[in-house]
Amino acid sequence: MAPATPAFNFILHRGEEKAWPEDMSVDLARHGREVWIKEGDVEVYARLPQTQVAFQLGAEADRQRRRQQQLWAGAAAALLLVAGLGVRLMRRRMARTRDDLTAQVKLLVQTQSELKEQGERLRASSADELTALPTRGAVQQALEHALAVAQRDGGQVAVLFVDLDGFKAVNDGAGHDAGDAVLRAVAQRLRQAVRQADVVGRVGGDEFVVVAEGLHSGLNAFRLGRKLVRAASEPVAFNGASHQVGASVGLALYPQDGGDSTSLWKAADSAMYAAKRAGKGACRLQSAEQQAHVDALLHREASLRQALDARTLKVALYPLVDLASGRVMAQQSCPQWLHDGQWLPVLPTLEQADDASLVERVDQWLLRAALRAVSAEQGQWLLLPLGSAAQALTSPDALADLPARVRDVLAEEGQAPQQLMLQFPARLLADEHRALEPLVRLRAQGLRIAFGDAGEQEMTLQRLIDAPVDLLLVRTDRGLNSALVRALAAVGTQCGYQLAATGIASAEQRRWAQAAGCQFGQGSAV
Repeated sequence: MAPATPAFNFILHRGEEKAWPEDMSVDLARHGREVWIKEGDVEVYARLPQTQVAFQLGAEADRQRRRQQQLWAGAAAALLLVAGLGVRLMRRRMARTRDDLTAQVKLLVQTQSELKEQGERLRASSADELTALPTRGAVQQALEHALAVAQRDGGQVAVLFVDLDGFKAVNDGAGHDAGDAVLRAVAQRLRQAVRQADVVGRVGGDEFVVVAEGLHSGLNAFRLGRKLVRAASEPVAFNGASHQVGASVGLALYPQDGGDSTSLWKAADSAMYAAKRAGKGACRLQSAEQQAHVDALLHREASLRQALDARTLKVALYPLVDLASGRVMAQQSCPQWLHDGQWLPVLPTLEQADDASLVERVDQWLLRAALRAVSAEQGQWLLLPLGSAAQALTSPDALADLPARVRDVLAEEGQAPQQLMLQFPARLLADEHRALEPLVRLRAQGLRIAFGDAGEQEMTLQRLIDAPVDLLLVRTDRGLNSALVRALAAVGTQCGYQLAATGIASAEQRRWAQAAGCQFGQGSAV
């Protein structure tokens, strides 16, 4: 506006709308360059009018606004400076942390390398340099660990002290190289003769110790000792010559022969010297009572072998009767042999036999004799308990080749497999880890499968469903729970097997068997 202009008209606006409907005129000479107008008031003031809301003059507000902007700009610059310093500090700290981590990683790698080398040195120090077997100290530690487990779980531990017979003659006569070759070969054979979990160590020049856990009886430990004797006695070929040594084995058992590693070690050593004094080449137990028991078993085994050679065995047949009709449905065979003037059942001795070839020979004889004893015209089953079936309780491999052997005998005798029913111990069903594949193969060949003394074993429903079962035998003379037998019969209805009660000696027992769901019976009162 030009300075000469005395006045000007204006209209107050708020946004795009008029704040006041009338034009207003301002006298510039009177009011100067600054006037005050109140909203809703037609007056124009030369001074600041009285209001209830405090406010500032435009120029002062502008200055204050600029000061605030300067303050904000300064604060922002300060913040940026602080942030920059923080970033630099953080970068330095991260760099130091990265360096620390790198140093720690290097230290960890170095420590791992040192531990690995230490472990290798420890293993080297605990392994025999010649045979690579554990040394005396390592065997001692393994024995103490086995005893701790046995004390906790109530198991049994066997310590077998093996001393080679005739090694000095080989070592002195053929030279140390031949002696070393014999020691290496014997060490390998001993390792192969035991289970994977057993410990075999070399504790002296020609002395070895075996620590075995989880053996079911002293007889099983004794079998292992005899196995070690046979393994150590095999010839060793070296530089075109054959060298042969023997072995004397002393056996001590926890807890019978000692409650700690020192006493068991001494007991096994003492038993080994007793084996040497008795003629060498044998295994001997520390306990005289257990040795007498084992000797009696071995005597019966030898007597059975002689009876088989002399063909003085016989098959006793016991009829299995349909309880409803009284008809004879099957014949259960019981092989016997003459021992010390009396006829004894073969199966208990075969179950404990140490010679697998003897079990196979008896089974071959029994199959042929039983098949010939039962006429094919009778149309009856032949219920046959084999020695390998009994031995399967202690020897996992006893049934491996049974299907092939049974097939060959049936082919030679010209008998149909459907007539033969093989009987196995019910404990095979109670063992969840026991493989039943050989039994499945027998069933696939057309044979029937039976399990004896079923009511006395704990069997899961799934095991009964999965196993090949045609007949379960229960003993009525053992005070069985009738509810349990009825339950087995009910499961059999769904799974396709039948129940037979054995040992029925009275009419009351026969009625009990029928009421419990048994289709067949055996005994003097059937």
